[in-house]
Amino acid sequence: MRKLPTFFVLLAGACGRLTHVDPHPRSPDRQRATVVRVYSTCVTQAPFKTGEPGDPHQFDEDIEWIAPRWSTGVILSEKHVATAGHATSCPDFPGVAVKLPDGRHFRMDEDRNDLMFSDGKEDRARLVLVGAYDRFEIGAVPPYLGVAHLGDMLCAQYYGRDEACGVFDPINGHLGFDAPSTSGDSGAPVYNQDGELVGIVTKGAPDGSYTEFQPLDTAFLSGT
Repeated sequence: MRKLPTFFVLLAGACGRLTHVDPHPRSPDRQRATVVRVYSTCVTQAPFKTGEPGDPHQFDEDIEWIAPRWSTGVILSEKHVATAGHATSCPDFPGVAVKLPDGRHFRMDEDRNDLMFSDGKEDRARLVLVGAYDRFEIGAVPPYLGVAHLGDMLCAQYYGRDEACGVFDPINGHLGFDAPSTSGDSGAPVYNQDGELVGIVTKGAPDGSYTEFQPLDTAFLSGT
């Protein structure tokens, strides 16, 4: 079989990659346009067979299906999304999709989950579109990553709701939002007043008194 020249092989592989775009702060309109709903499912398999050999239902007990979960995420580029690690964690057979504000749905793969594959202290994950040539086609520019400082007014952009703002308390890492996070808000982006992405929501107090977030490192923008 005739082999393609190396140049064409490299060119074909590069075509699926994004053209690099420098990060920029986001306006309130762009913040709303780049927040997504994340849907995830999980099927787990027991490490050992539990049925009797020859039984037609031998493998039934090996498979466990976990009910779908939903959370929030933020578009980082035309093919990448950041969300909370616990929102998409699945040890065996994960299924992930996102819904954009315009109603379109896209299947995603998980290419990073710090909660599962790091030291477990960072509750962050990055998703990538399944198809190498798939794009969100919204003109997404990577967000500039900022840092939260004492007394900063920060705002979380929730999916389908108005943003919620509050003052950052670095002693405990909490935000006292005027509209606290609720179920499904994990992974929502948190911006400072300059439109820089400072992190994603990871946890809310049971009584709604505060919201926690974790920052994103520059590796989350790799390939953008």
